[in-house]
Amino acid sequence: MTPQGKTPLEISTPVWKRVTNKSVSLSKAKKFFAVDASGSTEGDVMRAESEFVRGVHSNPNDNVTKWARQCERPQLVDNTGLNYFTRKRQWTCAEAIVKEPSAIAEIWSSDIWCFLTDGEITSGCVTNLTKLAVAQELLYIPLLLLVVGEKQPTPEESNIPVVLPFFKHATVGVFLFKDSFTGELYVVAAKGSLAPLASSTDDDSMVDLSSWNSYPCYSNEAELMRRCEELGLWVVSSECRPAGEEVSLCSIKNSGTHTLVKVNQLLAQYRIGLSDLTQLLEKEAFVRVISFCKSRNRLADLRAFLIKHRQEENAVRLEDLNGASKILEAMRSTKLTLDERGKLGDQLREAHGENRTTYLRLKKHRNESQEQKRTINRLIHCGIAILIQIERSGYSPEILLRKSNRARRAERVSPADVLTLRSALHFPVSVNAFRGNCSICCGEDQIMSIVLKKLKAPEENTTDFALNFPLAAAQAEQNMGMISSQCICFQCALNCKKQSIFKETLSAIIPTMDYSGSNESYMNHQLTLAITAGLSTGISGITQVFMTILDRTLETRKWCSDKSGLEDGQKDSETSIRRNALEWMLSNLLYNWRCRENSNGASQSTCYPQVMKWATEDFERRGLDSWVIQYPLAGFCQIMRWLDILELEVSPGLSDLMLKTKLIHAVVTIMMAKLLDDKAKDRAWKNPFLQLIYHQFNVPGIPLDMGSTSIIKAELFWCRLEATLGQFSDVKRFLALFPSSTRLEVVQHVQLVVFWVLHKQKGHTSPKTFFRNILLQEPLAPAALVPATSLPDFAVREVLLSIFCEPRIAYELFHGPDFNVPFVSPYGPSVLECGESSCPIKFYSEGVPSSLQPDAVRKRRTQHLKEIYGTSREFNASPSGLPEPTLTSALPTSNHYNLHRSIASVWSRLNRTANSGPPLAPSFAHDAAAPFVLPSKEEILTGNAKAVTEFVAEVRYEICTRNRRGNIYQDLEANIRQVLPSFWQALRVASKKLGLEEDGVEDGSGVAFVYDWTHGSNLGAKIEYELSLRE
Repeated sequence: MTPQGKTPLEISTPVWKRVTNKSVSLSKAKKFFAVDASGSTEGDVMRAESEFVRGVHSNPNDNVTKWARQCERPQLVDNTGLNYFTRKRQWTCAEAIVKEPSAIAEIWSSDIWCFLTDGEITSGCVTNLTKLAVAQELLYIPLLLLVVGEKQPTPEESNIPVVLPFFKHATVGVFLFKDSFTGELYVVAAKGSLAPLASSTDDDSMVDLSSWNSYPCYSNEAELMRRCEELGLWVVSSECRPAGEEVSLCSIKNSGTHTLVKVNQLLAQYRIGLSDLTQLLEKEAFVRVISFCKSRNRLADLRAFLIKHRQEENAVRLEDLNGASKILEAMRSTKLTLDERGKLGDQLREAHGENRTTYLRLKKHRNESQEQKRTINRLIHCGIAILIQIERSGYSPEILLRKSNRARRAERVSPADVLTLRSALHFPVSVNAFRGNCSICCGEDQIMSIVLKKLKAPEENTTDFALNFPLAAAQAEQNMGMISSQCICFQCALNCKKQSIFKETLSAIIPTMDYSGSNESYMNHQLTLAITAGLSTGISGITQVFMTILDRTLETRKWCSDKSGLEDGQKDSETSIRRNALEWMLSNLLYNWRCRENSNGASQSTCYPQVMKWATEDFERRGLDSWVIQYPLAGFCQIMRWLDILELEVSPGLSDLMLKTKLIHAVVTIMMAKLLDDKAKDRAWKNPFLQLIYHQFNVPGIPLDMGSTSIIKAELFWCRLEATLGQFSDVKRFLALFPSSTRLEVVQHVQLVVFWVLHKQKGHTSPKTFFRNILLQEPLAPAALVPATSLPDFAVREVLLSIFCEPRIAYELFHGPDFNVPFVSPYGPSVLECGESSCPIKFYSEGVPSSLQPDAVRKRRTQHLKEIYGTSREFNASPSGLPEPTLTSALPTSNHYNLHRSIASVWSRLNRTANSGPPLAPSFAHDAAAPFVLPSKEEILTGNAKAVTEFVAEVRYEICTRNRRGNIYQDLEANIRQVLPSFWQALRVASKKLGLEEDGVEDGSGVAFVYDWTHGSNLGAKIEYELSLRE
């Protein structure tokens, strides 16, 4: 029962509330200083901290403590000596302050506590400090946070961002930065009763970290305190802190009053007044009330208290009061005559008009009582939403199954709220809207609708990728088919009961009206239900998804194509209405929707064209590191589309420069992903990228050295690029944006970057890290990574051809540039002399003795091989003169390779049966899916062209892939074929000399020769065999 003669809203029982006005000026407040004394504060930092404590200290009861890994017991500032402020040889552990009981007690007894640090703290340490401080309610006490350090070019590069999360949890406070060199003090942020000290807003989520110019600056502590006196800054005295069952409501910052709530007595009240309810439901205050109730298991009582304050109101909304739904149902009948359908259409238009007139009349004549009830219900709704959000700190299985942490934290909007939001639609006759002819009610100049079909998997729009890159995620296949082709007015769409006229299940009905005011709230609610299944993950991302869906629908769907028409060449009117409606809605959103100006959230709300303007300016400043270039490819294409639609004034050639820069970034991004996936280290993924640089290859992955013609031209580069990047729609769309002039200009830049990734990058890293490292390693990188810079052709060729050996010009008199030593034995060339017909060099002394020492022969042969083949100092140290392993990132150390050994090795594996050794692995020259069969020896020796070609291909694979030694970039095909006749002759001679037979007949072809790699291939055996040939 309510007291007689009073309405529920007038009832106020002050027994549950205590209001105090005992405050103290900031200069006279009792302070507690917690000074960082860890090892990193030695020198200027500790001296600056000492100056701050001495300069701000004014109350004789001020206390101070030092902390590092541990926290000392507090003592009076006046009792500290000159040597008190010295560092400790300990690491930083900020949570030590809130673990020391004496420090906690001193914080509670102080009017304001001052946390001093150099910011050299890990993010995990800051998180732990914040959790402990919140749990012990220390951040309800006014906080002065000071970061001391050397001033960097921007605040973002200093240690301010490290401790900013800690400050964000404070109720009342000021955040200062002190330059340890000059002693200047900067006011980074302020809130609560200390907010006037900051330059602008007290919303700490909006701290500008881009420039020091936005912060008020004071030369020293004395000047700062004088300014505090001028502003009359104050804090609530510690004597007014909540006691027992009380909770602070955080008084209005410009007032000297402080309100404390006795929660148990509050929950016992029947009703409280509107002004008290408004103060109670202010977000920060109500969160503290909820926390109090949660810790005492009284959340159910708090919910019941809020529900008691709900008011019954008659919502004014656009609804069917004149039978429009029944008429619409009747019109679905297929048995109607043309006249009957026409009469029903007239009745439907009349019903729509009556419904609209009734809605506008009721909305215009709302009384004051209804407005007050609506205000109360809005406050209650917000309070319950906050309550639900905090209740979810213990996640349910449904929440844990959501796709991202942000989705798990998100509140779910209720479909039931649609009626309330629809009642708030601004629907006058003069409303700015797109109007057309409705095909259902045949009404002319009607506000049309855009209806969204229900998605099969809306949770995919709440993944981390979708929330971070909405312009890219919007182009998922399911989103592209989200808009229905239905083209009817808004009122007819509402009366279709969540189904389209094509029997599609709908999730949202959007009127083609101005996106502003109450209309914005309704549209946001509908889009949230449709795109994220009701998860309020942020309207900024959801709106960007919807705008992208609108644009891509206009570009890809025939039912709204601007080329659709009748056979006689006339435009299809319904298609035109669809297209015009979508274009109008897209344009309205692009120009009316407001969001943060830049990507870091530290900016004011602005319109979308200004966001795109910032994106272009950010690109001009940062290039490859800019927000737009790091955006995924599909989203980047959409941004370029927005720039085209909005017709922003940008620097000449900026769009082309963005395209070229993005191409470089996209290529590196794809290559880094390939590096990450290359678990087997098979290098096969590199082959397509090498084809962007070189014409021909000995085998995939090993380019052929063709001199100055080794590098492909621009035309061939673009033919290969799409196949290299992948046959994806976003890649094709991106490459189609390039004009012909831009295509030619960017080729060399991309080729250089591809070369550096292939030959310099050992493992996966981010593109940003790669670009930073390559700038330090490669002299040409500063020009190559800026596509606007023209590159000298000779410098590009020098880099791209650096994997090839220089042409051999300093030969001995008897060695030509293309000589290949013939076979002497089945195992290889002569081991007693050079082998070049015109070279007189022998590896033994004159007058061949009956027996040669292998070591002496080896030494002379090694020296000769070094002289004619060596190309580097490393090869001069070779113990054998034979080819050394060729690394991907290094130039071959010699100009020869294992030609003879590879031919003999492949030949020895021919005609191998299942019982004669391990099976061969298929080479690049064969289809891995087909049975692998090398040609037989007989086929090769009889001159079968196909068999010889397959044999040569297998030898190339042996040289380049299995062996991979020496200069494998030479023209192997020609060299192999040049020595094959001598190889077959050596086989025939060996077979005859050893008296081998094939099928009982003396072998004259060499087929019967069997290799003994254990004994026959050593140097002594080769010398003995070669000497036997001279007998």
